[in-house]
Amino acid sequence: MDYSQLEELVELSKKGDKKAREKLVEKTLNKIGSIIKKYNIYPYSNDDMINEAYKVIFENIDYYDHCVGNFLPFMELCINRHFSNLLRKSLNGKLKDGVKTLIIDEKFENILFYKMKYFDGKIIKDDRIDSLSLAFRTILTKEEQEILYYKYFLKKTLKEYAENNGLSYSTIKRSKKRALIKLKKFIEKELNL
Repeated sequence: MDYSQLEELVELSKKGDKKAREKLVEKTLNKIGSIIKKYNIYPYSNDDMINEAYKVIFENIDYYDHCVGNFLPFMELCINRHFSNLLRKSLNGKLKDGVKTLIIDEKFENILFYKMKYFDGKIIKDDRIDSLSLAFRTILTKEEQEILYYKYFLKKTLKEYAENNGLSYSTIKRSKKRALIKLKKFIEKELNL
């Protein structure tokens, strides 16, 4: 996928260009399909979920800022938050039936450290960001914080971290996994998932 072309389509779509929106839909259809396949929400069919995903994307496209990050993680974040909200409603009985689906997987790592404040056309309240920041500082050990910072903020590999600190790669990998599990549990508790 040509990311520069994708960014151009996004900018044109923000200005209301219908052809650019159509091309954007064509370019992102496979990605949308891979995002929504982990959700099973009654009474939505697969086509309904794809349409819902595009509705969410185009409602939030004005909030996208290419200086903050790439469009694909932004798009994935918007869709995951929207569908997790639908799942939460289904679990609370506001929608009929519904299956609780684990949405925090390995790809969650990209969402967790992506510096955006978007949510269904509204800006996320700063207290949620503050509570996540507090959790990062309080529930993680210094080593876990360093590893996550090294991997996700500095965009370096765990192997490089292990070599620079004279530790084994498997130990660092376990520490990263343990840190993500801690953050996942915190977020599930915080969001009542």
